[in-house]
Amino acid sequence: MKTSTEITLTSIAVVAEQEKVISAIKGQSKDLTEQKHTAKVTAYAELIGELVAADVKLSKAGNLPTKYSNAIKNQLEAESVNKATYDRYVQNTAGILNSSIGPELRGIDKNNAASEVLCVLDRHGLNAENKINKFWNKEVKDLIDTAAKAAAKKRFEIYKDPTQGPKELVRFDELQAEYFEAFKAEAEAKALEEAKAKADASAEAINQFGDDLELAS
Repeated sequence: MKTSTEITLTSIAVVAEQEKVISAIKGQSKDLTEQKHTAKVTAYAELIGELVAADVKLSKAGNLPTKYSNAIKNQLEAESVNKATYDRYVQNTAGILNSSIGPELRGIDKNNAASEVLCVLDRHGLNAENKINKFWNKEVKDLIDTAAKAAAKKRFEIYKDPTQGPKELVRFDELQAEYFEAFKAEAEAKALEEAKAKADASAEAINQFGDDLELAS
């Protein structure tokens, strides 16, 4: 019986092939930089396209489901792609699917997914890995800045309002603290759930190994 991390992604073969192209380009003329970027974005388009075509949903925290992130990491590692590289594929793929162009990516023609994803990325000027990374990271930062400014504005309004005394300000601060703890608890619960899933997968693999030993004896 397969574990949840044994999903086979057909796009990985293309990703691995593009990484070989990139490796061959490194150390050569700077004129080949554009070719390297094209290879990298082609790899992302294949991976994103397959996930979109399979209708893979992100977690509440905006991450790929563990079984998919593990599959990407394991299969790229098997193709001799280094850890830093396959971690970026996982992070940037989830980030871009969770960004403002996520709905546009999910609305593509799934019969021609990779090419359609390339068109969307090109439309938004995302023609290099660093641009993909900066795009979704800026959106996350902007959201945090907006929420922080809104909270600060509300606190100042309470502070300046003559109809509201110190008790209201204290209550506002207490609510902020409660919300923080709630989000923290949710994040910790998610981490625990992912750790349990990994432990279950390991236990299943160990049990299967034991069964194989019994059959061989």
